[in-house]
Amino acid sequence: MLLLPVGNMISQYHVHDRSNEFIALDYGVNFLNSLEENAIIFTNGDNDTFPLWYAQAVEDPFAFEYTHEAQDVAPSAEAQATMDDALAYKNKYLKGIRQDVSVANLSLLNTPWYIRQLRDKEGILFKYPDEAIDGMRISRLQQNLIVPGTEASGSFVLSVDETPAWRPNEPFYRVSDLAVMQIIKDNFGHRPIYFAVTCESFIGFEDYTRNEGMVARLVLFPERT
Repeated sequence: MLLLPVGNMISQYHVHDRSNEFIALDYGVNFLNSLEENAIIFTNGDNDTFPLWYAQAVEDPFAFEYTHEAQDVAPSAEAQATMDDALAYKNKYLKGIRQDVSVANLSLLNTPWYIRQLRDKEGILFKYPDEAIDGMRISRLQQNLIVPGTEASGSFVLSVDETPAWRPNEPFYRVSDLAVMQIIKDNFGHRPIYFAVTCESFIGFEDYTRNEGMVARLVLFPERT
């Protein structure tokens, strides 16, 4: 019984050895390097989130860092101070690339603790008090979402139907849907905002996104009709 696992290791080690495979790292690096400086990216689940976190957190000589200056954004003093605080915190604990990027996982955005973490540690403006975040629930809404932006980026109004068209079998908004809307409302024009192409939906913003490789950037005017 003691020799059986040893025999398995000897015979199978070469099949399961991952020491020279960098697919996950390259995947995360490619996503991060697709983004402008100080970007926010919404990701869908584990497979398109953990590689980005790994590339940001772990020092790796094979991780190539490329940043390009953000266009069409004008951070307010509040947004810039929040980003500076978050970057100082991440520089202290993370050793990888592109700490300027904030990764917002749509699955985790259904939880209050994660929304607070994005607000307090990632530099994402989220203008809800703690009690309002804790009180966020699945709901049905009918409203127009006004995204104010800045003088440089302008603002737009997104028509939000009572039944979300991006998820027709669910006639309600998840907490993550409401969180995405609030993050966009508070940060649009101050930071570049993207959806990973792996997201199951863009939470109603499909017409306001522009494909840029592995990401879709939120833009002011509809890209298609």
